[in-house]
Amino acid sequence: MAKKKAEPVITYTEILAIAGEYIRGTVLNLRKEVERVEGMANTPERQKIAMDTIRMNKDQQLYHMERLKAIETLYRIQTGTELGITEELGEEDEDQ
Repeated sequence: MAKKKAEPVITYTEILAIAGEYIRGTVLNLRKEVERVEGMANTPERQKIAMDTIRMNKDQQLYHMERLKAIETLYRIQTGTELGITEELGEEDEDQ
């Protein structure tokens, strides 16, 4: 009798979805950090530090959004459906 092929423990599309969710969380955490830093800029010295931190943070957000777009492209190619995370996060980072 032929052996039945075992079901995979995790699929490629599941891995893509997990990666997308992880990057989504990273972007959301970066956005929260911007809000926190903006709230602490109450002196000229802190404003300079805050602006530098926010600039670096925005660069990181753009980097992660590009990674997320790549994940979503692979997901769409694999499944024919949209993952939808970049749409959920919006275009906030691209405009700034």
